[in-house]
Amino acid sequence: MIPRLRGITDLWNIRTVPTAGAKSRVKESQQSLPLKINGALVSSVIPRRGRPAVLTAEEKARRKRQGYSDRQLMVHIGWNEVVLARRTGMSLTSLRRALNGEAPPLRSEIREWMQGMSSYLKDNPCPRLKPLAFDVNEEITAKNE
Repeated sequence: MIPRLRGITDLWNIRTVPTAGAKSRVKESQQSLPLKINGALVSSVIPRRGRPAVLTAEEKARRKRQGYSDRQLMVHIGWNEVVLARRTGMSLTSLRRALNGEAPPLRSEIREWMQGMSSYLKDNPCPRLKPLAFDVNEEITAKNE
């Protein structure tokens, strides 16, 4: 008897009998009847969800460095993660993963735009309403009460 499929989700859980000559990794008690999809025999149906990509140590280090520099740009502009996610149209989770080095870094257009904003703020600082309360050459000490 061929198993009746109730929906596409049932396809993810089916393992069929391997073809002749192939070594079986599935116990005999777990094997089911051969499955044909569009007339072709399918040896097994396995989901591809959640497979992490194999990254080299150099790639991991590069992602962390890039995420750190992107975070510095974000802080220099005066934004937090929520504002940057809104302005770039990214989800907050994707942005945090990119900044932590757990996902591919931000797109180059976003990074170049942030670098331009940061350099503009360096060249055109905000005017101060009051001068600094201390002399730049003066040493700052805590007051004892």
